[in-house]
Amino acid sequence: MIPSSEKNPLPLGIVTLKSRAEFQRVRGGGRAALAGFVLEGKRRVPRDAAVAHQDPNASGGPKARPTCQMQTDPKGPRFGFTITKKLGNAVVRNRIRRRLKSALRELAGTHAAPDMDYVVVARSPAFDQDFAALKTDLAEALRRVASGGKGKPGNNAGSRKPAGKSSTAQVEPRGAIPVPAGDRGPERPDPRRREPR
Repeated sequence: MIPSSEKNPLPLGIVTLKSRAEFQRVRGGGRAALAGFVLEGKRRVPRDAAVAHQDPNASGGPKARPTCQMQTDPKGPRFGFTITKKLGNAVVRNRIRRRLKSALRELAGTHAAPDMDYVVVARSPAFDQDFAALKTDLAEALRRVASGGKGKPGNNAGSRKPAGKSSTAQVEPRGAIPVPAGDRGPERPDPRRREPR
């Protein structure tokens, strides 16, 4: 039997996020996008410092309860996995999940911050990417997210739209030569539109 002082602080399995609220709380933190996945992470607020959010429908009586409260403060990092149906059938999605969990199990003790929650959003290359390369990518992503990555508070890096760009701007196809607006040629009628008779 191994003495308790020599035990690895992390369990053999990794602790996973379960509820939608836990996944949503990670949004807006650090973010690292690589070929096989996107990793997002955010520091957990200690339970003592967390403010219990009251149910808006409750009037403060016996039905008033926190809407998102962890039962116990977990020790070590927690991970959530998002593998969408766009990636394939259940066999493909489960293989991707198993590969990512296995790689994280090996890296969590040394590379993941113990007070952070992470969400791994899988991409299709994670299915057949070399396992050593997948582990290297995960280690790099964990390092980036722990150092702040994109999405630090106050710099709007977490938003999807680039600053200063209008949502109505036309997007040119990749490799297209930009043409000034006045030199686009004569207006052609839409072939799908029927002319009145």
